[in-house]
Amino acid sequence: MSTAVLGQSDLSIPDKILDTRTKVKAMTGNTDYPTPIPALADVTDAVNNLETAANNAAGGGVSLTAIMHEKETILDGQMKQLTAYVQSASGGDADKIRNAAFNVRKSKTPPPDMVQVTGLSAKTTDNEGEIALKWKKVNKSKAYTIQQSADGSTAWTQACDDCTITKTTITDLASGTIKWFRVAAIGANGRGPWSNPAKGTAK
Repeated sequence: MSTAVLGQSDLSIPDKILDTRTKVKAMTGNTDYPTPIPALADVTDAVNNLETAANNAAGGGVSLTAIMHEKETILDGQMKQLTAYVQSASGGDADKIRNAAFNVRKSKTPPPDMVQVTGLSAKTTDNEGEIALKWKKVNKSKAYTIQQSADGSTAWTQACDDCTITKTTITDLASGTIKWFRVAAIGANGRGPWSNPAKGTAK
């Protein structure tokens, strides 16, 4: 669902007046918006009052400038209400929102799902009871989780829950122990698929 955006926060008063009138014109007789809230006539009155106040304040003067800002605040409030109406009446349809001359908020790109970890190796080290694991980095991953198994197909148990780099060393294994390992990347959407298992033997 798309979101209607007023888009007037950075506009000067003359540009805000022009933009408001563009929106009123786009919504007038528009069957997607049969009962605008507030009524378009009220919005037109508010924008006309702001234009008059802005013209009066063009020559300066604290009181006239204050009146101009007061009229601007009134219009801003009405336009926020109108934005909410457009959002509701359009049902979040981007084309309908644009047909009312409102902007559509860009949707955020969803984070990617993690791909399978590749390049996993499990090598004997020079130290007794250790197996060194290494694998290729997965883009956008936050961490990696590692599991181990005696046969490479059943009874997988955790060996590392939150490894943040692409290598680690499994220690405290009995000499001659054979282990199978698999690794998965963890991203914003959770864990990705497991890598192909790799077998290692502790010295």
